[in-house]
Amino acid sequence: MEDDRRVHGFAGIWEAGGLEKDSGGDLELGLELFGVKGVGPGEGAGIADVTAFASHGRFNTTTGFHCSYGRRWDGVGWELLYEFALSDQDGFLDGTDDIYQHRIRVTADMATLGGWSVAGHGDLLSFGDDGNVSIGVYCGRSF
Repeated sequence: MEDDRRVHGFAGIWEAGGLEKDSGGDLELGLELFGVKGVGPGEGAGIADVTAFASHGRFNTTTGFHCSYGRRWDGVGWELLYEFALSDQDGFLDGTDDIYQHRIRVTADMATLGGWSVAGHGDLLSFGDDGNVSIGVYCGRSF
C-alpha cells in the first residue's frame, strides 16, 4: 500500500452461553487515508476512515458502515464519526424486524505534562424509536 493509506480488517467467531445459547461471527473491512485536506481545528493534514462491518448470530444480523475524520497537533487530537447500522431481528414480524441505528460521536484527547493524558467523548445515538446521549471522560498517567 502507499504511505498515505492503510487497509484494515477484522474477522471473529464467537459463542455465547446462558439461557439463549448463540454463536456467530463478525467481519470488518476498512480504508484509512492519511494526508487528507485539513478541515477544522488543528494543524496539518487530517486522517479519514471508511469502514464496513457485519455481524451474524442466531437471533440477529447487523450490517453497517462508519466514516470518521480527525486531526492531531502538538499532543492534541479530535475525531468526528458517523455510523449507520441495520439490525435484522430474527423471529419478529416482517414489519417490526428491522431496526435502524445512527450514531454521531465526537472525541478529543490531549497529552499533558508528566505523562498524564486526558480524553473525552460525546455520543448521540438513535436506535429505532429510541435514542440517548452519552458522555465519557478518561484521565490516565503513564510511568
